[in-house]
Amino acid sequence: MELHIVIEGRKDLAHQVYEQLRDSIVSGRLAAGVQLPPSRLLAAQLGLSRKTISDTYSRLTYENYLVGKVGSVTFVRALSASTAPRPAPSQLASAHIVAKWERISLPLRHPTRAGTLRYDFLGGATAKTQFPHDEWRRCVHHAVRQMSTERGFYSQPEGLPTLRAAIAGHIAFARGVRCGADDVVVCNGAQQALDLIARVLIEPGSRVAMEDPGYTPARLLFAAQGADVASVPVDSEGIIV
Repeated sequence: MELHIVIEGRKDLAHQVYEQLRDSIVSGRLAAGVQLPPSRLLAAQLGLSRKTISDTYSRLTYENYLVGKVGSVTFVRALSASTAPRPAPSQLASAHIVAKWERISLPLRHPTRAGTLRYDFLGGATAKTQFPHDEWRRCVHHAVRQMSTERGFYSQPEGLPTLRAAIAGHIAFARGVRCGADDVVVCNGAQQALDLIARVLIEPGSRVAMEDPGYTPARLLFAAQGADVASVPVDSEGIIV
């Protein structure tokens, strides 16, 4: 897993890494007990020298933010309650936005395909020949055997607390997103997540810019919510703005 650190310019490289790691630890984005990548791996990820990362780890260890030593596994040290504030709660949608959920979405209009596609570039599909069916089957059977009677009933609608906590920890480590388990909602898939987002954020007639080519199901969903979807071309660097 890659640690989310952004390097700007080529000045004070060690200080840039130090400040971002320290802020992530103090803010709680990197929780106590999280294992940091080896200095060699993080240096390769950021395009820096290993000495720069090693010196940064040593400084954070000296200041009691990390525990470990150079050349061995390094973990985030547990901070006291006064130095480890909890993530700020998210600002949820106000009542007038939630009230929009009562309106009925427009019907989805799927475009018709002309002829048969020679090549299928559909993303998000698993190659059947490469999927580890046997390993997956064993994992499912093991989970069923370990399942307690309480888990046979419906769980919390926002998802299992342990799963949401794991997701929050992952995106804090890999994406630098500050959140807790209470900020995470587990959906059935990307389409349900996009539907919830569209219902909260999109007003009828809202202008929504989308990559072209882009994710067609999202385009159809936004249009069904009454959005005016504008196509924006892309190049090798992404969307052109």
